[in-house]
Amino acid sequence: MAAAGYKIAIIDKNDFTSATSANSFKIIHGGIRYLQNLDILRMRESIYSRRYFLKEVPHLVKTFPCIMPVKKDSLIKPFMYQVALGLNDLVSWDRNIGVGKDQTIPRSQFFQPSKVAEILPEIGTSTFSGAIYWHDAVALESERLVLHFIQKAVSYGAIAANYVKAQKVNTKNGRVCGISAQCEFSQKTFDIRTKIVVNCTGPWLHEIGCMKWGL
Repeated sequence: MAAAGYKIAIIDKNDFTSATSANSFKIIHGGIRYLQNLDILRMRESIYSRRYFLKEVPHLVKTFPCIMPVKKDSLIKPFMYQVALGLNDLVSWDRNIGVGKDQTIPRSQFFQPSKVAEILPEIGTSTFSGAIYWHDAVALESERLVLHFIQKAVSYGAIAANYVKAQKVNTKNGRVCGISAQCEFSQKTFDIRTKIVVNCTGPWLHEIGCMKWGL
């Protein structure tokens, strides 16, 4: 938003990335999980986001191979998985546009039991009919990833301050008009006026009352 010319303030009650961001799963997925509901729009959003990260921060986000064995007694048969993987590749046809050669996402595959035994010899193949194999992306140092975008926002004019705690959302005539915040060092409170509040507090969502205002 700062790059688009908006005036932005970014605050955190502790060090940036000290809590939820540091303990994330670190996977930047391309939405293959949404195939089960045929949520193509959400898949496209995830594919776009993954491609953006691979292009924007190739030193922090890398491709990540994934494999999931399929049991013989599964209600979903191997050919169904093959169709699903083909659909995943089709929906993500532009996944590598602008991405460096060492960061590209290859086509997904369905491995036969012999190939599974070669890759995962420790699990055996007697109970598996094969395995799904695809690639996503992973940010092994998610803290650095967050700091990269904070620094980029600052370069576009955003103001970033940690050890500033959001206390509540302020409203006027039923509309958001800013937040009340507190400096964790001086304990002084002050208001930040804004028309938009983005709550990225994770498990602390309810502490500043955002749910009451539908944020």
